[in-house]
Amino acid sequence: MCAKFGVFTITPNGYKKGDVNIHGNLSPNANRASGHKNTRSDAFVQSHHPIQAAWTKRNITSYRRNVAPAALLQSFSGLLHANISRAQRTRNSLNGEWNTTLKQEFNISYREILHAGVPKAQAKKR
Repeated sequence: MCAKFGVFTITPNGYKKGDVNIHGNLSPNANRASGHKNTRSDAFVQSHHPIQAAWTKRNITSYRRNVAPAALLQSFSGLLHANISRAQRTRNSLNGEWNTTLKQEFNISYREILHAGVPKAQAKKR
C-alpha cells in the first residue's frame, strides 16, 4: 500500500495481484504492472472491495467506490475474487437483505476472504 500522510499514491512500478490501495488507484489497467491486468491472459486480475458495494450503497450514505479500500485478486472462474464474490452473493440471497452492521460485514468478509485462500497477511491489510 502506498500512503504518505494519509494520501494514497499510485505505485511507480504498477500494481500487482495482492496489492492493497484505494479502488480508484488499483482499478485502471494503466496503473497495473505487466501480467496483472484485467485480461484473460492475466486471469482477470480485478480490484475487490472487502465489503460488497450493494451493502455500502444501502448502509453508508457517504460511500464513494473509488476511495474505498480494495485489493487486487485474480477473478477467473474458480480463483480468489470469483470465490469471494460468490460467497458474498450466496450469503445475501440466504439472508434476503444486507441487514448486517459494518462490524459484522468486516468480520464476515474477513472470514470469507481467508476461506477463499487469500493469505492472512494480505487480508489484514484491508
